[in-house]
Amino acid sequence: MFAREKLSHVVAVALLLVAVQVITFVEYFGLVDRKENSFASAVGRLVPDCTLTECPSPQAINQTVLNAERDLLAFNMGDSIILYWADLPSRAKSLVFYRSELKNGPWLKVLSLPVTDSMPQQVVDSVIGDRTYWYRAEGLASDGAILKSYSILQVPRYIEDDPKESSALSWKTYHNEEYGFEFRYPPTWQIGNSGVQSFFQDQWGHGGIEPSGGMTIVIQKGCDPKTINANWIQDSYGPGVATFEEKEICKDNFQIFLHTQTVGNKENKSLLESIFSTFKFID
Repeated sequence: MFAREKLSHVVAVALLLVAVQVITFVEYFGLVDRKENSFASAVGRLVPDCTLTECPSPQAINQTVLNAERDLLAFNMGDSIILYWADLPSRAKSLVFYRSELKNGPWLKVLSLPVTDSMPQQVVDSVIGDRTYWYRAEGLASDGAILKSYSILQVPRYIEDDPKESSALSWKTYHNEEYGFEFRYPPTWQIGNSGVQSFFQDQWGHGGIEPSGGMTIVIQKGCDPKTINANWIQDSYGPGVATFEEKEICKDNFQIFLHTQTVGNKENKSLLESIFSTFKFID
């Protein structure tokens, strides 16, 4: 009888330990619907321990995020998203666990990172996941616990397929005084980045809708076609995410590329040709 009681106690203790492990696993991977109002508690729980293994580089983290599963989630302008990361229990260097959450909201999966403020419906259909957002990255936290913070600047609005889009009569005009060029674009589009920003040794000026499925103006010093091409651009954005078509002109030792993603769509190619036909240098 004592042996049976002892055995039953052993079984009970074993079941209790299994239950504790299951609860710990469920809580760690967020399988329980939780709402966290304190970022501090979340950060404290998810800060990776890099004492026994090397932490992944920011480049590896960013690439993993870009390749991660896209969520089909909707957000409002002004929402903030905090992205955390932590090592998996296996401590494998290549396995990094990502979490994201709305500010003062529930835990969510990793979000789609390519963002635009507007895009044609046919382009939306070609993007992995069905929602993308124009965001602003706030940068790394000093302790590395928070990977990045993203603020949703504007929810996307879909451009209706309209024959008027093919007419440049009602288009807006984009001027670049610094480099002396201009082009016209459909009134339903918006300038993604006014002005020019530095990127390595190149100067990039953006117009229209970007970065996913859009049109981009690239300006680079020098007119050597080997210095920059579609493959270089695609390598910079990441492999296998888009294709590009280029037009180029050289003037005063400046090389100017007009390229588009998702060029397999005939309407996109036609619209790109119409935009490029309005491109001219400012005297």
